[in-house]
Amino acid sequence: MIVAGRSHCWCFFGVDQGFGRGLGDRFPAGRRSFPDNPIWIECPSGRDNRRMDDLFGVGDLIDGRYEVARSLSGGMGVVYLCLDPQGNRSVAVKTMLPGLAGDGWNWESFLQEAAVWTRISPHPNVVHAEDVFLGGPGRVPHLVLEFVAAGEGLGDASLTERLRRGRGLPREEALKYGLDIARGMRHAGDCVHGLVHRDLKPANILVGPDGNAKVTDFGLALAIRSIGSGALFRTVEEGDRSGTPSYMAPEQWSADPVDARADLYSFGVILYEMLTGVHVMAAHRGGLEQLRAAHQAGMAERAPIPQDWPDVLRELVLSCMALTPERRPSSWAETEAALAAAWTASTARPLPAAPTEAAISATGRLTRSLSLYSLGQAASAIGRGGHALGFYLEALELARAEKVRSVEAMVWNNVGNILRDRGRYGEALAAIDESLRLHRGLDDRRSVAGALLNRGNLLEMMGRCDVARVNIRESAARFEELGDRLGLALVWLAMAADQGSDALHHAEAALAVFQEMGDRRHQAAAFSRISSIHRKLGDPVLALEFSERGLDLALQISDRVGAAIELMNQGYLHLDINPGGLVQAILCWYRSLELADLTGRRLLVGQNTYALATHLSKHAHPRRNPAEYEIVLGLARHAVRAYGDCRRPELESDAVALVFHMERKLDLLRQMGTFVNHGDPRPEYAPGAAYLAATNARFTGKN
Repeated sequence: MIVAGRSHCWCFFGVDQGFGRGLGDRFPAGRRSFPDNPIWIECPSGRDNRRMDDLFGVGDLIDGRYEVARSLSGGMGVVYLCLDPQGNRSVAVKTMLPGLAGDGWNWESFLQEAAVWTRISPHPNVVHAEDVFLGGPGRVPHLVLEFVAAGEGLGDASLTERLRRGRGLPREEALKYGLDIARGMRHAGDCVHGLVHRDLKPANILVGPDGNAKVTDFGLALAIRSIGSGALFRTVEEGDRSGTPSYMAPEQWSADPVDARADLYSFGVILYEMLTGVHVMAAHRGGLEQLRAAHQAGMAERAPIPQDWPDVLRELVLSCMALTPERRPSSWAETEAALAAAWTASTARPLPAAPTEAAISATGRLTRSLSLYSLGQAASAIGRGGHALGFYLEALELARAEKVRSVEAMVWNNVGNILRDRGRYGEALAAIDESLRLHRGLDDRRSVAGALLNRGNLLEMMGRCDVARVNIRESAARFEELGDRLGLALVWLAMAADQGSDALHHAEAALAVFQEMGDRRHQAAAFSRISSIHRKLGDPVLALEFSERGLDLALQISDRVGAAIELMNQGYLHLDINPGGLVQAILCWYRSLELADLTGRRLLVGQNTYALATHLSKHAHPRRNPAEYEIVLGLARHAVRAYGDCRRPELESDAVALVFHMERKLDLLRQMGTFVNHGDPRPEYAPGAAYLAATNARFTGKN
């Protein structure tokens, strides 16, 4: 039996604050070439990072609590029907397949879905997300969802199952489900401003034994690598298009911007199918291109309408399926009102009462706070610091409202880590100090030790080394007292940062612990630290070998920030090994810059653009090829901007000096009129030109 229990969790995140220390003229004093010190990431009590390399089987426990009864679906994600002994009920636990957990796109898609679902408060017409927790290698998110049982004689609860009979539903039943869908979507849109489901279809509408329909599957569009004959009713993503082809609005096919009216088109197709038993595109299922042409030609609104439909119902269905969004209902509230009128015109029975939104209990608010906290951790794991900070602050607001000090303390600690990674050291120290104060008040010894380690690492980066060492030694003593080997290993990794005589011993000892525990994230950090030590000892070849091992692990676990750091460091290592090997170094810096830009790490953006500008400027010829020189100058200006964004004046001043020197030289050459243009920039300058064009477009709003 697989059992994944819950306990405190440790993890390494962060971005180095410089290039190298004591490595000669190439590296300005005070800068490092390795990732910064390990930091303590706090998890709610009982949540951990145990291995889950295999899919769960019947009888296995997920998270030490949910007993698997059966697997409900496969594809690129998996849903388990589980028994929850604590609540004496069934739940659905949804996660990514372990084999795809290393794919950053899958992380982000699943994270998006979890974020949307967590923000939707309980409603009778929306499947409720009860919890989010992290587990498995790479800290994969798991959603705990309300389980909707199938009605009597049905294989599952989906609306698809009720439509398999080949004939339409009774009009009253179809309108009831339509009202439920409209009410659920209106509520979801009220909770998440601007929400667009983008994949409304019968398979994503669940109907329980009580006859209430619930909307499910928010925000997760799963890519199909090869589209076969069964693709017409599966989710497809190509470029910016997403949805299920048979139900996609015309604008979704064109990758145009979409809003809730795209969902209303899908709703119109569903409503027509419920009422007639025939899909509106039944005559156009020859393939994706035929479906695309039919949707974009407005064939849906030309569908035949039964003569016995009241006018209000006919107008509603056709307006929902209108070719252009402007001709469709403007909102779910308007659609609900039209459905109510159609109900009144179709039956003498009273209109089903709109459900009252369930009040969120104190326990529910706490669970939501912990779920948002878990989403913050997951966002951090893929380098989305801005998103992580937003999740953490939402979690903090809920924890404060319920006066749950333990959750407040955890949130403050990780907020400090995010601010630290962004170079906002003063704010980071204040956040970590608040976490430490709260943990001391709770007498949480393990968390106090972790906060002390974070504080020591931060103070060292701020240059307050004496106080930092006091904090780190106190952290070590507390972990030793607790018998916490993982905590001690993180302390050893921190001690290796000062590059002293025992640095290699400390880093190797930490690596051994991480390998024993199967902790790949910390293994990557240890490899990076060992690489920096060998570089300090004058062996760049061995340093590159360890850096490559760290990069491989970072890529395996989708740690794009860690990968960016290693690539940046490898650029300098290539120059150490071969001072004439600038092309390899430049390739590493461009790849690192791409990842840094993708993850929004402005400090890494500054470090890479500064490295590129510094080294390319030595080979650019402003007189013979001014275009190359302009590219280098643009990179230097971006370094100034990036360093300014993360409030690093000491680094910004170096970049400003480089810009001033280059601009002065260019101005002098212009005054002399000695330019000789020798054509396009050389290949090593072309990626810089492309990067500048893309980033300038973003800054000016011209995509």
